Amino acid sequence: MELIVCSRYEFDRGWSASQARFYFEVRKLMCCTGMSHRRFASGANISKDAVFRLLKGQHKHGPRVSTLEEFYDFAKSVIDGDFDVIARQDFLDLRQGFAGAPGGQPRSAGQKDAVACPQCGTPAPAELSETAGPGAGTVGGVLEVDAPVPLARGDRRTSSSHVFDIAWPSGPLLWPPATDLAGYLTAGQLEKSNRLIHHVATEADPGEAASAVIACRDLDLPDAVDAIINYAGLRDEREVLQILRPLLRHDRHVDAGALLDRVLDAVEGV
Repeated sequence: MELIVCSRYEFDRGWSASQARFYFEVRKLMCCTGMSHRRFASGANISKDAVFRLLKGQHKHGPRVSTLEEFYDFAKSVIDGDFDVIARQDFLDLRQGFAGAPGGQPRSAGQKDAVACPQCGTPAPAELSETAGPGAGTVGGVLEVDAPVPLARGDRRTSSSHVFDIAWPSGPLLWPPATDLAGYLTAGQLEKSNRLIHHVATEADPGEAASAVIACRDLDLPDAVDAIINYAGLRDEREVLQILRPLLRHDRHVDAGALLDRVLDAVEGV
């Protein structure tokens, strides 16, 4: 049984300071309960999926107030009274950071500064500027802006652990979002890239999944191709065949073979 711990979840530097503060307090409240995801979801009367969405920061416009009220009331009822956690109204006010103009609304004047999680010790996201808008963060005191769009052709950019050389094709891509994906990778925005890969591989139309494989291969993004194939191989048999057909029509025999291998591995593992 895995307990909820703040440090297991990253901050997206595309968030405004208000959004970062909101998700930090969400994670602290869950962490301080000392519970697993399943147990917290059951106690708070919300779905396990809702718990993960809150932890990962997947609400673009903020969760419903009623959900947050149930969430907070349950968490506060089981948290050790010695733990310093955010007040209920201050917590609900943070939701306003998702509203209005880009960057959200500023915090209220009486709101206290964020403090480290009393359960696991994870510090507040101080590297996120209180005045920076979406896409900005501070590293070592210097303002740094992420670029969620691809670099100019021929450019080369390093992330914290990878170097990406994007092979921009002369013609149009079969899957235009591949340019967004390349931009996320060059900017080191792995959470956004993983989310896009997972969506096209598991939820999009099979034909779109095939186009994504082809486009990412054309952009020389082998890790993205492998990830799409890995997820797509878990689809039902008919959808896998619908992905294979356009791959073979475009002479992408290597990728078609990799998809078949993935399906066989999944079947043999059952």
